[in-house]
Amino acid sequence: MANLPNVFNRIWQFFTRKTQGQPLEGYRQSALNSTYFLNANLELLETPVRPIHGNINLSYELLEMYHWCYEYRAAIDAIASDCFQQVDGEVGSWYVPEILSDGTNVNPDVIAIAKELSTNRRGKNLILGGDFLERAAIESLAFGDSFIELGIDKEGIGRNDWDIVSSQYLPPFSSFVTQDQQGQTTGYTQRIKLSPSDSDVEFAPLKILHFKYKSRGLYGNALGFPSIESWRKLKDVSINLEKAARDVGVVPWLHIMAEGKTEEDRDRYRQRHESMMQVGIVSSLYLMNGADVRKAANASGDALKPLMDYWLQLRYQCIPPRVPTWMFPGLSGADGGANDLHGQPALTYARLISEVRAMIGEQVRWAITVKMVLRYGYDFYLENQHFDVTWPDWVLTPLADYAQELGSNKSE
Repeated sequence: MANLPNVFNRIWQFFTRKTQGQPLEGYRQSALNSTYFLNANLELLETPVRPIHGNINLSYELLEMYHWCYEYRAAIDAIASDCFQQVDGEVGSWYVPEILSDGTNVNPDVIAIAKELSTNRRGKNLILGGDFLERAAIESLAFGDSFIELGIDKEGIGRNDWDIVSSQYLPPFSSFVTQDQQGQTTGYTQRIKLSPSDSDVEFAPLKILHFKYKSRGLYGNALGFPSIESWRKLKDVSINLEKAARDVGVVPWLHIMAEGKTEEDRDRYRQRHESMMQVGIVSSLYLMNGADVRKAANASGDALKPLMDYWLQLRYQCIPPRVPTWMFPGLSGADGGANDLHGQPALTYARLISEVRAMIGEQVRWAITVKMVLRYGYDFYLENQHFDVTWPDWVLTPLADYAQELGSNKSE
């Protein structure tokens, strides 16, 4: 047992031996943290630097929606998680099939390169395999963009032994894209403020995986961008609803003094009553003729219904499009009673999952391409550039699929 620490050290060196230098250049987190947002003191984990549509407040609001809006965050997390789920419940990830849909065989060396990229680790962290890319799905859906820096370093002692040995996420709202006049991406920059400074980190285009949801040019478009206005109203309505519910729910007692009593009599009565309440429950009151003790008139609970309905409708509007409302208890009827016709909501949601997988797969293809060129050269890539990135099967409509399987087993 005395050599156990040495054994652990050798194992750790085995997993980290590929990184000889410092192949990663960017900051993992934004240089600043923010606890201020517009008129609400809601803490954010990142200080946005890059404005959306020229407005930095929109960047704040998208960050705030994901971190503080229950419906928005739950929907985004569910979509990202489902992208990596298999039929049998296991966590699956991308892979390159051996045969393309047109029957073409993929070069075994390409399969081997993809397998390495999907299983290799830097220390304990996967480089691009497993569920490592789930965060890319979350950020691109919630904020429009996600950026991953690839760490490229020498793997062996040969002159051309270069490989992708590590990776890390960059804060989405401090990463900038530059293009030339022809629309070709020329580089990426990480900044700590909007204007250029000496602290900027410049990246070569080949080192950055840029996940863009619904690309609108340089950047993507967040899935919940149209819901920002609803989120603004929801914050205000939630405060008003809380106050209104408290006002309706708290009904005071009225202690009405008999005619002819003075303020001194009322004060003495109040003091005696409060002293009795401190001792225990007051079960009897002894009053003069004409005095009265009763509850104040209670406002009807129906008075809150319009405000409650409006609050529920705003919460429903914060759910991104194509996400079924039955995922959120209490909101299933807020959409006006839309019917589930032949599983159409589930089919629409499944198309959203496929859309996100395709977006991730396109960037994975680029990473495989970089790895191919580093190992075998550009000519090898030109000869073997036709390959696909596919995903494990995912349950589209679980109850229907399981019922069909159960019926098949019974017939057998």
